[in-house]
Amino acid sequence: MPYLYTIEGADQWEFMIYLQRYMEEGDVLELLYIENQNDSMHDHLPSAPLLEPIEINIRQRTYQTIHGTFQLYANDWMQELYHRSYLTAFGVTTIVKY
Repeated sequence: MPYLYTIEGADQWEFMIYLQRYMEEGDVLELLYIENQNDSMHDHLPSAPLLEPIEINIRQRTYQTIHGTFQLYANDWMQELYHRSYLTAFGVTTIVKY
């Protein structure tokens, strides 16, 4: 059964460190960016379909968007990913390790 968490700081460097240290083989993490959670969640969920998904594969070091699949550098993939847009209000970001 999937779990639903509210997290802050997914756009921070510490989140990159978390991915490197704690994601295990077979893990799947989906992030849905909600701009403002001060009001009810229902009011801020997107009404239009999420058309720009992002998939990141930690093991294969790939970053995939509607524009194509990009290979991240093996040595500094965390730094490269940190400078890419991996959170968007237009789609779900799926982070996998397999």
